[in-house]
Amino acid sequence: MYLRKLFSLLIISYPGLVQSQTNTVSSLTPSPQSDVVVVTKSTPEPAKKNSSTPATVHIKLLGIVEVKNMKIINGSKDDFSPMYFEDGLLYCSNSRKVKKGTDPDKIPDDMNLKYALFDSTGQLIKPSSFGKRTNSKTHEGPVCFTRNGDTMFLTRNMSKGGIDKKSKNGLYTLKIYLKTRDSLGNFLGDKLLPFELENYSYCHPTISPDGKRLFFSSNIPGGFGGMDLYMIRKITDSTWTAPINLGARVNTTLNEVFPHLSENGILYFASNGQHKGKGGLDIYGIELDKRNGAATSLGEPFNTVGDDFGLIFLPNNPKKGFFSSNRIGGLGGDDIYKFEEKEE
Repeated sequence: MYLRKLFSLLIISYPGLVQSQTNTVSSLTPSPQSDVVVVTKSTPEPAKKNSSTPATVHIKLLGIVEVKNMKIINGSKDDFSPMYFEDGLLYCSNSRKVKKGTDPDKIPDDMNLKYALFDSTGQLIKPSSFGKRTNSKTHEGPVCFTRNGDTMFLTRNMSKGGIDKKSKNGLYTLKIYLKTRDSLGNFLGDKLLPFELENYSYCHPTISPDGKRLFFSSNIPGGFGGMDLYMIRKITDSTWTAPINLGARVNTTLNEVFPHLSENGILYFASNGQHKGKGGLDIYGIELDKRNGAATSLGEPFNTVGDDFGLIFLPNNPKKGFFSSNRIGGLGGDDIYKFEEKEE
């Protein structure tokens, strides 16, 4: 599964990372997914006590939620981290259609970006590759875009010519690459953010609606442990501040990954170190702009004993969206699920 590969990569460059999380993942055995929609209640979990603030502010959670596996885009391997782009859904995948009898050792296992359009009724149709100008023989994704869609922030293995490249001390790391769209719609360029150090990983970018703040996950020195979430602020069109750690309200001694900043200013992220976790990675939300805001678990049906991550909301609709999970009952490893709040 992708998460195990990602954390295995990061363990090489950051010893001791996510030992318990990988054990949880390996214990899960997916079973065939039925067409039954899960309907349950999302209830808040209490936040950690913080002696420096008199009270904590929790995000408002959804009520009755329906969750459904998106079979039309999920394959037999890993499909995860959905992102809206123009008239469709962009996501990471190593699921491939191969001829019967193909030697498994000869099937490429790198993660590429796939794109599925919404039809006139709002349903997803079968996906296709996002394009050779973006996909390569190394890992691509997750990704985010500026509001006009002309600038892409792409997670990719540090590479040269589309081939994985080790850092100077012999490590494989992840980097955030900047790409710009040309007049033909191709995303070109492999520019790194100026502060990205070769021996550490930077991944899972999400940008604020106004384009002035970029959030991401990294294992650079000075954090709380494992992968932490950071923010940079835009100074000019070509300059950003140095990374700012989001602090103890968000980060723990374990791992915080896959952030997504919603239209209403709530930062959603996955953690295997926050309070009251169900197991593996769980999804939390926090209102960062409120000084006494606390990270709140989304609870069931979003969080399970598996890995749950990569949540996004439908643009301008805080009651519908998608997220990723390797929960029991999926089609492959990580699958993409649709969620929608229903009236009680």
